[in-house]
Amino acid sequence: MKFRSKFERKVYDLSIKGKIKGAKYEPIRIPFTVCRHYKPDWVLPNGVVVEIKGRFTAADRSKHLAIKQRHPAVDIRFVFQYDNTLSKQSTTRYSDWCEKHGFLYAFKSIPKEWTIGPNKKVVINENI
Repeated sequence: MKFRSKFERKVYDLSIKGKIKGAKYEPIRIPFTVCRHYKPDWVLPNGVVVEIKGRFTAADRSKHLAIKQRHPAVDIRFVFQYDNTLSKQSTTRYSDWCEKHGFLYAFKSIPKEWTIGPNKKVVINENI
């Protein structure tokens, strides 16, 4: 049997092996959700949400995908300092990630065209 850690192996050897019949190692997956809140850097009068990013970490990317999944009507856009790669090992740039996941982005400053449009309130459905 293969374990994820030496400690799991040790517990198995000391407590389970030959002592607890029918015990199964990692036989099921239990989904869970962690409820968090996001405070965007800016909300423009037209309802566009703007997030300013120097570094765009894996945690940031996961967070924004979760937000987009839960609140698809919220228009979140990114302003990056540079078009860096996602990591030292990756050739994927911040812009590539945004295009893949349907986020608009810019560099250095908020484009004027992002400020144009009817003023609308950002509506968050808390009951989802």
